[in-house]
Amino acid sequence: MSLNINSARSFNNGRGYSVNAIRAMQRQMGISVTGSFDDGTLRGVFNWQGSSDRMASLVPDGKFGQNSLGCLVAEMRRGSPTTDLSELAAYPHNLPTGSGPSESAVVSSFTVTDPVLVALRGDGAGWQFRGRFRVYIRFNNGLANVNRYQYRQYIRGTAIITPGRFTGNPPSLGNWSATGAPQDASAEFRVPGGLRPSDWSEDGIVAFGATRKYGYRSSNAFIAPGEEDRYLPDQQNGKEYICIDTFGMMGSRRVSGSRLRMNLHYKGVIVDVLNNNRVVKQKAWTYVAEDIMT
Repeated sequence: MSLNINSARSFNNGRGYSVNAIRAMQRQMGISVTGSFDDGTLRGVFNWQGSSDRMASLVPDGKFGQNSLGCLVAEMRRGSPTTDLSELAAYPHNLPTGSGPSESAVVSSFTVTDPVLVALRGDGAGWQFRGRFRVYIRFNNGLANVNRYQYRQYIRGTAIITPGRFTGNPPSLGNWSATGAPQDASAEFRVPGGLRPSDWSEDGIVAFGATRKYGYRSSNAFIAPGEEDRYLPDQQNGKEYICIDTFGMMGSRRVSGSRLRMNLHYKGVIVDVLNNNRVVKQKAWTYVAEDIMT
């Protein structure tokens, strides 16, 4: 669609925007601040409307109506409240779907579920002390450039194995006693940055001799037993994201009396990669588990 300068100016002047409102609009769009709908401002509005970075698809015509204003207000709400936001939000506007005051302007669903709880299982002569969770994200349908929003996952915590023995039957925590000092088992976690007690490491998958961190749209979709990292229906434009993470410790030799403890903290964040990875939404969750080999 082309820009009709005279038609756009007449329309915008008829909306009754104050000089301060026009200046706020210009600042937010990166247009020279003049306080009027001059030719440069109308071209700036036209380019802003047609940009793929917009939260909602707009008709590029230079006319700053209720849909365009609603889109700008919703985008501004992702940051801290400002006087510019108050100035512009006072005029009639239509917010994009999913961007109301009580809603996220980017994410309509962000859930973490626990399909497999942590459990100690035998693996031949070896063992596994593992669990699994699933992250599901649904981005709002109105996003014009969903590619800019991506998932990142972080982990920190401890994993400890303490040698011990049972002094009675049946073996239980009540008749268990330690026979040595607790041993750090964090190396058992195949985390790209390593598992550390206090510092966050960016989480991901280490498999088949390769490392990938969760949520990067530049990576190919990945799905394997107990692991998943992909956007649907495709990596670049998918508005759904699924991460399945199998976590925990495992070993090749099962030693009776070994006491296993995990205290894991996770943080999942959705970032805007075109805005210095600003966090749009985040969740945190924890798994604490303990068991003894018999």
